[in-house]
Amino acid sequence: MREEISNRLASLSIRDLMLVLAVHRCGGFRAAAEEMGISASGLSHQVRKAETVLGTTVFERGARKVTPTDAGGDILRRIGMLLQQVAALGHETSRRAGAFGGRLRVGMISTVGPFLIPQTVGFVHKHYPRLELAFMEGKHEGLSRRLREGELDLVITACPVLDEAFHQVELLNEPFHLLTSVENPVIQRDQIEPADLAKLDLLPLSEDDFPMSMEDSTLRFADRSNGPILRSYGLSIETRVHLVREQGYSCLIPSIACGQSISGTQFALAEIKGEPVRRQIFALWRRSSPYPVDLENFAKELAILLTEGQRSVRS
Repeated sequence: MREEISNRLASLSIRDLMLVLAVHRCGGFRAAAEEMGISASGLSHQVRKAETVLGTTVFERGARKVTPTDAGGDILRRIGMLLQQVAALGHETSRRAGAFGGRLRVGMISTVGPFLIPQTVGFVHKHYPRLELAFMEGKHEGLSRRLREGELDLVITACPVLDEAFHQVELLNEPFHLLTSVENPVIQRDQIEPADLAKLDLLPLSEDDFPMSMEDSTLRFADRSNGPILRSYGLSIETRVHLVREQGYSCLIPSIACGQSISGTQFALAEIKGEPVRRQIFALWRRSSPYPVDLENFAKELAILLTEGQRSVRS
């Protein structure tokens, strides 16, 4: 029965149904024909065809007036509902025809999100005004899992991934700077020696958000803090700044965070000579994504936003 009904109705086009509804809306064939740009005889023929396929006489044709039959009234209501759904499908198809199929879900680690998300929103509003944008902040492990499972389309992370399922591009390679109290005697100039870091009560780096791009014996202080905090996992930049201000710690922060995160005369910010502590920021997406070109171009724009943010801090 289902196949029989399907085959029978398949001979009706969307326009056929629109013509039937136009007759009802206009109250007659002549007015409907003018509205729909068809001859009155052609319209009458199409409506007869529709009635034959539907197995129902939809209209009672009087000398001066066309009115729906009892059965036709129900048919017209159903045609109206169907055409509303067709219109909604058309709107959705039009929306999805844009970049990323109309929706982009982005995950960012917490030490990148606060500095990149606002710029990303501004860029998207300007260049992709119809794009539905969703963000998630978190740790690398959770974000990469969601990316793998299809819950995210793009992940921005500082952890490189050796996985053939993901495409990976570098967005930024940035140094860390030392943030400490202005009263710290180690701070005597804008640059300090890497060996001086061992003299500080330094918060340890988190493997999740702060992977080091090189292993140097002078940097192993990251696992040997002189204070009570021996390990830290996913601490936000804001939390690190508070620990520096309120508990006397020192910490390393990436260059993109050196501007808007730090305010107050009690802080001192110094470059580390030779910039031995650095991190890379990557964009990851599934190789199976249906939008590889869109994602590649979007990643390039994010790299520009990160670079510009880094320059504004240095200036």
